[in-house]
Parts: sequence; structure tokens; C-alpha cells
Amino acid sequence: MSSINVMDVAKFYGSQQVLFDVNVSIEHGEFVVLVGPSGCGKSTLLRMIAGLESVSGGEILLGDELINDVSPQKRDVAMVFQTYALYPHMTVEENILFALKMRNQSPQRCEVALKEVSEILGLGDLLDRYPKQLSGGQRQRVAMGRAIVRNPQAFLFDEPLSNLDAKLRSHMRTEIRGLHQRLGTTSVYVTHDQVEAMTMADRIVVMNGGRIEQIGTPIELYDNPANKFVAGFLGSPTMNFVDGELRVDGNDAIFVSHQEKKFQVGAHANMGDLDKRRATIGIRPQSITLTPVDSQDDELVGHVRVVEQTGSETISVVDFLDSEIIVQSPRRQLLHPDQAVRVEFDMAAAHMFDAQNGLRLN
Repeated sequence: MSSINVMDVAKFYGSQQVLFDVNVSIEHGEFVVLVGPSGCGKSTLLRMIAGLESVSGGEILLGDELINDVSPQKRDVAMVFQTYALYPHMTVEENILFALKMRNQSPQRCEVALKEVSEILGLGDLLDRYPKQLSGGQRQRVAMGRAIVRNPQAFLFDEPLSNLDAKLRSHMRTEIRGLHQRLGTTSVYVTHDQVEAMTMADRIVVMNGGRIEQIGTPIELYDNPANKFVAGFLGSPTMNFVDGELRVDGNDAIFVSHQEKKFQVGAHANMGDLDKRRATIGIRPQSITLTPVDSQDDELVGHVRVVEQTGSETISVVDFLDSEIIVQSPRRQLLHPDQAVRVEFDMAAAHMFDAQNGLRLN
């Protein structure tokens, strides 16, 4: 196991810069997830750690060793790809042991390693099969076995579950996390799926446009997003946003939407800086309550557009304040399309963002 330190790393493709002064410190034994939308640079960063992409600027350290110019095969990291990358003409056993045999390991060492990996991943009954005879989940386990058998200083995962169906993805998330807890090997995991990031990571690195937006534990990022992008990216269903203006009334701040609807914000440390400041409320679907009403004159009335019953909860899409908001109720709520409802925000759970730079105000 080793730590990984990425310091002021930049990446250019010709004149186009795709990574901008990226800094990440990953402790040994830590499971860190790089997450962000397609094209944000997360896979490029992972491939630079693996040595599959060159470093245009900055330094990458594996433990105490600078590895910028070290070839991939000498970096002592193991990578698990989205496409499995198994040799189709080799059996499961041959695929798993390929790296050891290329390093001229003894038959005894190979036998011990194969037994250990087979027990960890439940591959004992599949060793004589070829990749075409395996399911997607089984192929991914073989790919992980091929990485584990090398006993590397770090595991690198490049969206390994994106080709699997939803049920199998959930199962493999649990398997990979359990595997990390058992082996304790430093792991860097790339995904665009924020559910994977939230459920698997010790810490999450949120990336956007080649830059790091925020680093923290899943709960830290969920409860205290640094900006509107992080707030909207993490959480399912996604956070709702309402634009408007902050106004100061004595010792309290009030948010006024563009439709002149008022929401009490409360006291703020920098009250003098808030008056008439353009801002955006961020409110998660779980922090909104819907109550059916008969009157259309209610100040906070909205109209249900779509209702989704999942069995244990109700997800509603509501037309409110000239926009569309999503509400998640932890119970079955009998609503129907076009129904008038009072929309109440739990302002204690709301976030306030500066409309100009997107940074969180509270």
C-alpha cells in the first residue's frame, strides 16, 4: 500500500488544456472516488496516475517516488477497466495468472495466489471457463482478480460497472467495497454515477471542466456543498434551485423569488453584504412538503404534473414559481396530475448560493 499525491498537475492535448493545476492527496489504504460529468477530466487524471497518459505539468508521487516518467509496467499499480480487457483465448485461471507468469513467478507462488484470489472473489468453479462463457458480473470479478493477484501498491478503477445492469451494479458496488475493506489497498475509482460515489467512497473528489470543485467525505459534500455545481451534482433526485434576491429586514434575511414569493432565511454572519444580492435557493427534494389545497389563492400554491409511486415513497414533479421542482416524500402520498398543492420548503435544510459565482453563502 502507498499514498498517492497529485501536485499541480496539468494536461494539454496540443494547445487545448484539459486539466488545470489539480491537487489531490490520497492516504494509503484510502478509497477515493473521482466523480463528475463526462469530459471533466477524471479518467484522464486516472490514466496519468497509471502512466497511460503523460504529465504536461506538475508531479505525481506514489509513496515517496516521483513517477512522472516511470513506465506503466514499473509503477506497481493495477488497473481495472470498463471493458474488462480479458484475453478471450485464455481461461479464467490463465487470465488471472497472466501477470505473474510474465514476471516469471514460481508455480508455487502462482498456485497460492490463484487459491487466495479465487476464495476472495468466489471464482473457484469458473477457473476452466473462457470469458465468453461468463456473465458480465463474472467477467468483472475476473478482471479484479487479475489486478488483486499482483498485490499492487494501488488499485485504479476506470468506470468498471458502467456496462452492467442496475441490479448487478448494486451488487458489484458492495463486492468492491467489501474487497477494499478486506485488502486495505489504496484505491482510486472513477465514475460519473454520483450514487456509486456516495455509497463507496471514503472521500469524493468532485471534478468539473478539468478542475476540482470540492474534496470531502460523502456526508460533508452532501450537507455542505461548496458551490451550486456540487450541490446539484450530488444527491438523487437532484437538488432544486429557485432564483431570486436576498433582502435584509432588521436582523433577518429574506429570500424573495422573481415572482415576489418570500422565504425566511434567518440571521447571517455577514448581514450587511446580503441586501439586494442576487441569489439562488437550493433545496433537496426530501426537504419539501406538499399539502393538497382547494384554494388557488394560496401564496405558495403549485400544481402537480407527474407522480411516481415507487412503493415505499412518492416522487412528484410540481410546477412552482415558473419552474419545475422535484419532491420526494418518504411515504405513499395520494396525489394526481393537475392537483393544486401548497409547497413548503424546510428552510433550515436549504442552501443559499451567490447567483453570480455559484458559491454557497451560508
